Amino acid sequence: MWINLPGLWGILYLGCLIGITMYAFYRHCDPIQFKLVSASDQLVPLFVMDVMGNVYGVPGLFVACLFSGALSTISSGLNSIAACVLQDVIKAYFYKDLSEERATNVSKFIAGAFGLICIGLTYVASLLGGVLQAALSLFGMIGGPLLGIFTLGMIFPWANTYGAYAGLIGSLTFMFWIGIGTQIVKPAIPKSPLDLSQCNWNLTTTAASVTSLVNISSTTVSSVISSTMEFTHNATLAISTTAKEEHGPLYTLYTLSYIWYSATAVLACVVIGLIVSFLTDHADVETIMQIIELSDKEDGELDSLDDELEPEPASGQ
Repeated sequence: MWINLPGLWGILYLGCLIGITMYAFYRHCDPIQFKLVSASDQLVPLFVMDVMGNVYGVPGLFVACLFSGALSTISSGLNSIAACVLQDVIKAYFYKDLSEERATNVSKFIAGAFGLICIGLTYVASLLGGVLQAALSLFGMIGGPLLGIFTLGMIFPWANTYGAYAGLIGSLTFMFWIGIGTQIVKPAIPKSPLDLSQCNWNLTTTAASVTSLVNISSTTVSSVISSTMEFTHNATLAISTTAKEEHGPLYTLYTLSYIWYSATAVLACVVIGLIVSFLTDHADVETIMQIIELSDKEDGELDSLDDELEPEPASGQ
C-alpha cells in the first residue's frame, strides 16, 4: 500500500493538471456551450486531438493507453470477484471438496457471467450522466463508513461494540441521506466562468458535427455568442430564483461535493461511535493496556521457551 501511494499521488496530480490545462485552453471557447461536444467526458479526447492531433501516431497511442488502462482494471476486478465468490460462497456453503480443475472451470464461468452482467449494465451507466461522479459518490457513501469504523477501532481505545455498530449504521444512513437528497434536489453548483469569444470551429449543422477547424465569420460568432449569452443569462436567473425559493435548512448538506463524501462519512462514524461508546459502558483504557502488556509478556515467554526447547544441531552436521 505504501509503495502504491506515490504512484497514486502522481496520477491524481496529473489528472488535476490536465483539468487546469484544459480549462485554460478552452477558457474563451467552451466546447460544451458551443455544442461541439455534448458531455464533459468528451473534453479530454477533444483536447488531445486539438493539441496533438496532427502528430503522427499520438491519437492512436492515446486510444491504446485508454483502452489498456480500462481493460486491465476490468480484468483484475472480474478475476477478484470470481475468486471471492468461489472461496467465500461456493466452497464455503455448496462444494467444500471441490477439486482444483473444477474450481478453475467454475471461476472462469463466474468471471464470464459477471462480464456479461457488466456489459449489460453499460446501458444503465449511459443513463446516469457522469459515471465517474456516480461511482465515486457510491464509493464514498459505502467505503467511507467502513474506513470510519476501522479508524474508530484503531485510534480510539474507548470505543466498544455498541459504538462501532452505531457509528457504522449512523454514518451509512447519513451519507445515503445526503447522496439521495442531492440527486432529488439537484442543487445549482457554481462553475468557473467560460465564454465563446475566441471560438474558431466551423459547424455546418445544428447537431454540431465538425467539418474543419477554420475561422468562422464575425457575424456568425456574434450571433452564436449573443444567443448563448442570452440563454445562459436566462438560465442563471431561473436557477437563482428556483434556488432562493427552494432553499431549506438542509440545502447546504446537498451542496456537499462528492469528493468529500468519504471524509464526511469517517468523521460522522467516529463522532457517533464515540458518543454512543461513552453513553454505554465504554472500554477502560487501563484495563486494555494491562491486557496488552500481559499478552506481550506471554508472547515473550513463549518465544524464549521455544528457543530453549529447540534442539541443537548434531556435531558434524
